Order: sequence, then structure tokens, then C-alpha cells
Amino acid sequence: MSARILILGGFGRVGLETARYLLAHGEDRLTLAGRHLHPLPPDLAAANGRVATASVDVSDEARLSRLCGEHDLVIAGIGPSGLIGNRVARACIDRTVPLLDPGGYDPLLRELEAIERERSVPVPLVINAGLLPGLSGLFPRHLIERHGAGRQPVGLECHYVGRDAWTYASAWDIVHSLGDFGAERGFCAVEDGRLQRIRLSHAFAKPTLPAPIGKVTSALTYTEEIGRLGREFAIPSVRVYGANNGPRSALVSVAAKLLRLHRTPRGIDRAAQWLVRASARDMRRLQPVFAISATVRYSDGTTTRGTLQVADTYRATGTAMGIAARQLTSAVGISPAVRMLHEAVDASEFMAQFNAAAITTHMEIEES
Repeated sequence: MSARILILGGFGRVGLETARYLLAHGEDRLTLAGRHLHPLPPDLAAANGRVATASVDVSDEARLSRLCGEHDLVIAGIGPSGLIGNRVARACIDRTVPLLDPGGYDPLLRELEAIERERSVPVPLVINAGLLPGLSGLFPRHLIERHGAGRQPVGLECHYVGRDAWTYASAWDIVHSLGDFGAERGFCAVEDGRLQRIRLSHAFAKPTLPAPIGKVTSALTYTEEIGRLGREFAIPSVRVYGANNGPRSALVSVAAKLLRLHRTPRGIDRAAQWLVRASARDMRRLQPVFAISATVRYSDGTTTRGTLQVADTYRATGTAMGIAARQLTSAVGISPAVRMLHEAVDASEFMAQFNAAAITTHMEIEES
């Protein structure tokens, strides 16, 4: 089945990797769009005329609406998500075109669910569908569904550790997330089924992950996708830890939080520029890496532990987007609704396709 797919931000790293995956796994016709036109890389230029280009500024609502309406699926690989807001999503709703967005995060999720409470949305709107968030919620779901064997989970602990030379858009969203996108929850975890503040002395963990990460200090954080996953499976204890594993990047993140730069667009912009420079310096001597580690405890005392690691965060995000896009445009498709990635697709099927892409540097699942 061939679809017309628009990739906004198509000339960026995630957009190009998404395009490569789609070209290799189907007959879709792609339009790569950005604020400015760029020459296609040789491999995409040689794709037998299946790749077109277009220029669009998402602030031009009329142009954006027309372009979205000419396609069967819109992939919003542009950012920062906190500045794009709901513009692409509203264009997709108005033109009845499915949306796939690797970002969006909590603010867009809240806005779209508010719209959905007023009226049903006519198409699937799948957001938080990249690596983090995205695969970060789907992998734990895969562990529960595929390896849980019907057991009731009573505890879920996730660790997300990553480093890369962050683009400005990625850095902006990372800084914005330091204050829980305005919610300012602080260190927290779900205990006895309720979200609770955790004392500073109990807010850190020191997991050991596969090389090149090793032992790392990670801090408690809140992610809506794992919060929702915990509620769906009625898991009474849920903890999520995260760490920006580049030393300079970590210092910038701490400074931005202490100075409360995450609270205003001007502060976020300032800290994001710091983070871009810091992460580039980190990568002069370190390898990019991203790891997801999840431990599921069951009521019978057994445990499932899983670790997934990739070396290229942007390629992994593009691959995840490509797999999700194939599911959205398949004959079965996804029913109209606002969803996060782990709520929209079959987790085991998705993981099988992700593994087949051969981009994981470490994958291990063990039972005890």
C-alpha cells in the first residue's frame, strides 16, 4: 500500500533518517519540507523520483494547511516542540490527515486531549512517538505484555540515560522538560498508586548500564507516558530516573534548573544554546549513546529486566518514526484518537521491526 507522506523538518537529522527507513520498507511517496529548501543527500536523490521537496514555514497557517491536505500522513519532525505548539496538529485536524509527532510532549498532549473532550478527533493523532518519549514507554510495555505471562505487575522502575551532540531544537525541549513543562513536580514517584514527592536524599540511583555508559548517577523525574502506563496496568509503585550523561551537558542541566531558566522562553533559549555548545564539546571525546533500562516486578515475586541501547539517537528516532508511520498507513491502521506511541501501536510487533533494523548496540531481557 502506497501513501503520500509529508515529513516536516525533512532536511533535519530525524527527518532524513525517517525518510530512509520509509524508502527501504515500502513504496510510499515522500515530501521533505522545511523552512528553506536543501539539496537531497545522494541516496534520497536516487530514489526513483519517490522524494519531492517543499518549503513551508509553520507560522504560515494557510500554506501549512494546504500542504498537509495534499498528503495521507504528516510527520512533524520539527521543533522545538514548545515553540511549534499545536499548529501542525490543528492543521491535521482541519484537513483530516493523520499526524505522527516524535515530540509534542505534555503541553501538546494536554491541548489535544482538551480538544478531544469537546469533540471527537477525525484522525489518529500520535504524539510523543520518537525515542524519548516514545520507545521509552513502548519498551517497558513490551516487557509487561510479551514477558509478563499474565502476571500482575506491582512495580516498574525505568532508567533513561543518553548523550549526543544535541541540536538546538532538542536542547530547547530538554531544558523545557527540567520543570516538567511547567508542572514543577520536583523529585517524585508513584507509591501506593499515588504520585508523591520524594526527599532529595532518596531521589537518586546509581545503575550500571552496558558500555560505553557504565555506572551512572540518575535522578528521579516524572514522565507522563510511564505515568499512564502505570495507571493502565494498575501498577502501585512506579519510578522513573533520567540522566544527561555528558559531563558538560549534565552541568548545564543542573545550572539551568538551579537558575530556573526552564520557566521562561528567554531562559530556555539561553540554556539551550549553552547545552548545544556543551554537548558538542562532550562528543569530542565521548560516543553518542542512549539506553533504556526497565525492571518490572510481579505480585508472585518474579522480575523481568530489560535493557535496550543505541549508538545514534537521531537514527533511532527516525527508525521509530518510520515504523510507526508504516503502521499508521497500513491496511489495518490506527483508529482516530489522541494517543502516545505506546498506546497506539502493537508493542511486540513494533519491537520486532525495531530489532530487525539492526541499530541496537545492546538488547537483553532476563527473568528472575
